[in-house]
Amino acid sequence: MGGEFLVLTLFNPFTGGTIRLPPVKEVPDIHEDMDFFLGSILYRVALSADPSLSPNGFEALIVYHISDSPVSQVAHYKAGDVTWTRIDARTILSDVIYYKGQFLVVTSSGGLLSVNVNSDLATTTWCIRSTRASPSHTITHYSLVESSREDLLLVEKSYSRSWDLAYKVWCAYGDDGGTQWVETESIGTDALFLDWNVSMSVSALDFPECRPNSIYFLDSVDGFPQLRVFNLENGNVENFCVLHDPSEKYLLLEPKRTGIWILPTMV
Repeated sequence: MGGEFLVLTLFNPFTGGTIRLPPVKEVPDIHEDMDFFLGSILYRVALSADPSLSPNGFEALIVYHISDSPVSQVAHYKAGDVTWTRIDARTILSDVIYYKGQFLVVTSSGGLLSVNVNSDLATTTWCIRSTRASPSHTITHYSLVESSREDLLLVEKSYSRSWDLAYKVWCAYGDDGGTQWVETESIGTDALFLDWNVSMSVSALDFPECRPNSIYFLDSVDGFPQLRVFNLENGNVENFCVLHDPSEKYLLLEPKRTGIWILPTMV
């Protein structure tokens, strides 16, 4: 990254292969603590296909933020393009996903929009308008996840004023009256893996070590990074394991301390 350009590179952790993408313009010049600000600027990335398998047939959609804008920035890339196509979001976005042939984004209040990238002028269309607003005493973040049964899930992570953690899950249901979020108390045999910049699901039937109807997430407990598990059935949170040498204490909640989940491609 340098000057007014954010350069993105796709990396395959299994093969070591890389794909260099065109730079994204209109990013503020940053000189200090670059890792910290990268976590804040490049927020989410979604791919339409595995670039290693379809190097000439994949697309990417990114959500990023710039310091002088009150709304999120969205840009689309198709293999072979020399530049990114900017998309006017006009709101704050929390997540992006490629689901059943289309890119979807969720707003900071749980609203869902589809991104039309099949025309010269990329646009967004409301799928679900949400009027849910977080209580003033909570911090809320929304994630989009595709379940193992191919359902679209909206996951709400919230902290109360006393830092009590809670998760809620909604499933998208559509009929003649349109699509809406319907709250669900169970995700069946699925286990969700969430972090600030990535979300995925697996079936405990395929991974017996995973707990069904649970959410795995990274958190900081007394300053130490830990993998924790939230049980959707009873709302209990358990510390699963410490992920770092306890002698090196740091705060995982800093943007540069976010983690990623890797699902083996052979599964």
